[in-house]
Amino acid sequence: MDLSTVTQQWIDQNPMRNTIITMRDTGFHQWGFVIYRAAYGDDALWDRYLAALKENIRENLQRNKCLDLLDQYARWEVFDGRNGKTDVRRRFAAWCADRFAEQRSLTPPRFTYCLFVDEECLRTLEAHAEARLKRKVPGLGPPLPPLVAVVIDGGYSPPSSRGWGLASRQEFPHIEGCSDKYVGWEYYNVVYLPLLYDKLHNQHLDDESDYVRPPAIAPLGNLSMEERG
Repeated sequence: MDLSTVTQQWIDQNPMRNTIITMRDTGFHQWGFVIYRAAYGDDALWDRYLAALKENIRENLQRNKCLDLLDQYARWEVFDGRNGKTDVRRRFAAWCADRFAEQRSLTPPRFTYCLFVDEECLRTLEAHAEARLKRKVPGLGPPLPPLVAVVIDGGYSPPSSRGWGLASRQEFPHIEGCSDKYVGWEYYNVVYLPLLYDKLHNQHLDDESDYVRPPAIAPLGNLSMEERG
């Protein structure tokens, strides 16, 4: 199965339809977020984390009956992000600019949002991997402890220049110096990344009805990184 053979009826019934249609219509046959690595203390741990992230994504695609189509087009490049989120936004903007110079019509989420993995995210691997090993049947059983990554909004600007209506005037606990509801990033359970990617074709990360403020873990928001620390 590939983009040249899949039918419109099949696409319309698939949860990843926005991603499929965008690749087909633009001719840009890639999807997925680039990843910025901020933790460099243990290469073996990093390799295990990255393998687990990709395994989670494949399981989600399998569950949504699109693994055979979309796995071949997935790209998860890794770049240096050790200097933090602000520097990552600068690096990501430069990376996107290079791609836009080649093809200015590119507008998928791949060129608006990226992933960031620091020590906190790496620490979510052990509980996740241990619970996965205890599963008798892969993919079945209670939800696993989340494997977490940070989703960064590459176009984020300070709250004063964005505005969230009434929400922008509410005070929230400070996160990296920001007390606005939207802080420009989100902790995310990686198993849901394909569906997030698809949603971001038509919706922004700061959507007021869906945004989950850190330290809660999106998309469900029922768990917190503080509880996992």
